[in-house]
Amino acid sequence: MSKQILSIQKLNIEVENKTLLKEVSASVSIDKKIGLVGANGSGKTSLLNAIITQQTGIFLFGTIYYVPQLDLELLNQKIPAHEYISKYFDEWWQVLEVFKTHFSGKDLDPNQKLNTLSGGELTKVNLAIAYLINPDLLLLDEPTNHLDKKSLQTLITFLNEYEKSFIVVSHDSSFLDKVINTIWAIKDQKLNIYGGNYSNFKLQKKFQAEGQARAYEAKKKELNKIKTAIHKENQRAARSIGMNDKLKHDRSMPAILRGGLKSEATRTAGQIKNRLEGQQNKILEEVTSLKPKTHKKAYLDIQSTSSKQTLMNLNNTELFIGSNKLLDIPDLVISANDRVLIEGDNGSGKTSLVKAILNEPNYLLKGDMYISNRMAAAYISQKYEIVNIEFSLTENVQSFNKELPYQEVRKHLGNFLFLTDEDVNKKAAVLSGGEVARLAFAMVTTGNIDLLILDEPTNNLDINTIEAITDALADFKGAIILISHNEAFIRDIGINKTYTIEDGVITLSP
Repeated sequence: MSKQILSIQKLNIEVENKTLLKEVSASVSIDKKIGLVGANGSGKTSLLNAIITQQTGIFLFGTIYYVPQLDLELLNQKIPAHEYISKYFDEWWQVLEVFKTHFSGKDLDPNQKLNTLSGGELTKVNLAIAYLINPDLLLLDEPTNHLDKKSLQTLITFLNEYEKSFIVVSHDSSFLDKVINTIWAIKDQKLNIYGGNYSNFKLQKKFQAEGQARAYEAKKKELNKIKTAIHKENQRAARSIGMNDKLKHDRSMPAILRGGLKSEATRTAGQIKNRLEGQQNKILEEVTSLKPKTHKKAYLDIQSTSSKQTLMNLNNTELFIGSNKLLDIPDLVISANDRVLIEGDNGSGKTSLVKAILNEPNYLLKGDMYISNRMAAAYISQKYEIVNIEFSLTENVQSFNKELPYQEVRKHLGNFLFLTDEDVNKKAAVLSGGEVARLAFAMVTTGNIDLLILDEPTNNLDINTIEAITDALADFKGAIILISHNEAFIRDIGINKTYTIEDGVITLSP
């Protein structure tokens, strides 16, 4: 039998008077590779925190380390890299060496400020710390966020070769398929456990849903039969009582006999009716428990006014950051209906190219180029700079589209599951990563868009919200520039052009 390193016994988790998990029990042995899934806000990160802090009901029998989800507060810290690393591992220079040799291939200046690192670089620093600590149980919260394709493959290799156990929270179904052998799924305050990878979990859920639907329909038919039987029994009882009313005037029958027949008919009718109603109540409870639960999903409606014209044409163009040349662009053309993927290593210039296209300060394109001055572009960055964390949700939307009436602001936020006054009036600073991402999408989709630029848009989003965004983008008539490593998302939105950055040059992939 494998050594047990974690035992969870009747764990309850409540956050801000909301019950997330109730009476949850589970265990982790030394060979478990667990994917923790569930909707945003269902309690995934709270469960990891409960394990880390060993709340009541948590029993650890080994070492543990947590690779946190990157949030706005962490990404904006201005402390040197070595100071950040030293909080978790004293020999910070060893972490920088592992960062270079195992996760990056590049040197990292120990004095570089945290807020100047890319999300991918900071994630790899955290993974390098985990590599050196080598705990019995490794907890990872959305580790694929911000990683480029090469770094993602490095992470997959690292986890596949990891000889101990891990629990990983991830929205990336393709990634989960490659690294885990067990699914923990949080839903309706319960933790359900499934063997196999994510695809196997989806298949099991499909079979369960189909079985539940069949049982639900069968019980509904049974309930209808009982209702019909009760109706018929009520009619029969009424006829019987009516007959006894006639008998009470029949002077050929003794009075005591007439009264006895009436009492027996009433008693028998009552017994049958009570029995049927008892059966009805029991079946009604079963029908209620089997009825498929519907969960509100995010709704996206992105409008575009573009016709099929060229939005931009960069020919023999160079990208500069200040006076430093970063990228050569021999030929890059984007038309109104294009779905363009930009690939490249972290730090290769993907995000810098996007910022130059949007004419942001300090980013400059030089050369033979055309960018439509009538193009309405919207940009969601991987750090969600569009969101002002000091503003409320309504203030953020209104700051992006000052012409939008308040009722439209509320409707728009409601589409992204911000439904109550409390939801929309709280500051963005208190939002989770997934909520910040949903707010960013709510902001940029308040008006017509010709070019939608998405830099790692699936980071921090649960799988249901990713599916809603995917469906909306499938109907979007404008152009898309996408930076992403999420294989399923890339496939499903219909990319028709892929540009790859390598050795300072961006080229169209065949």
